[in-house]
Amino acid sequence: MAVASLVLAIIAAVFALLSIIGLGAFTGIIGAIIALVAIILAVKARKVPETKGMGTAALVIGIISLILNLLFFIICVACVGALGAAGAASAAASAGA
Repeated sequence: MAVASLVLAIIAAVFALLSIIGLGAFTGIIGAIIALVAIILAVKARKVPETKGMGTAALVIGIISLILNLLFFIICVACVGALGAAGAASAAASAGA
């Protein structure tokens, strides 16, 4: 359980980095879902004394990955909205001239 949560947390962190370089909102949503699963598995892994350390590491990485993925998703959606608004304003200005 602890190994799976750590692997999923690292994969979610990779998806957050992919969102940074501009692969879109899709990677942010997938990364957030993977991070949530990693957090759930990490909480279960922390209850077992032998895997408490790895569970804690997975929990920390999972929470950071979840925050980053959601942040980059919101930023991506805001940028697309701003570009759409700018395009609509530009089209309206050129049609009125």
